[in-house]
Amino acid sequence: IRHSDTRPEQTSSTGCYGLDGFAHAAEALVGEAVGARDRKALTGAVKGTTVAAVGVAAGYTVVFWLAGPALVALVTSVPDVRATTALYLPWTVASPLISVWSYQFDGIFIGATRGRAMRNAMIASVTLYIVALLLLVPAYGNAGLWSAFLVLMAARGLTLAIAYPRLAREVSAC
Repeated sequence: IRHSDTRPEQTSSTGCYGLDGFAHAAEALVGEAVGARDRKALTGAVKGTTVAAVGVAAGYTVVFWLAGPALVALVTSVPDVRATTALYLPWTVASPLISVWSYQFDGIFIGATRGRAMRNAMIASVTLYIVALLLLVPAYGNAGLWSAFLVLMAARGLTLAIAYPRLAREVSAC
């Protein structure tokens, strides 16, 4: 089992396997570019896989937005379940566009074997997540939990995005 196949968020976010597939592609392509010390190949791998991932994330968002209630109706006919699900559907709609960045940068940094940068990003992200949990869940319940989860996903993407220019500078052009 590869590390990226066991990420906890893969079981908690609809569509994550489709989005994480682009991260797996980035792992391979970025690893090849970094091994060859080819900055042009690195840039191409990052841009290509990121554009595709964001496009699919936008597609998921549109599908969840337009067809969310119909998808829920396929799964359950229980009125209370449908009503509760409707309350939290906006979080599902937002999730792909926020989470795609953390998946994508994970793939980039795994491929580049930059574990230290990933560790540091995760420490900062989990710290923000814990603060969000402590502040938002007591005040907003399940909506606060969804908010905290999206804070974690956004923080993972943002902290790795901040670290990315250093990674790119370290790869010499051939």
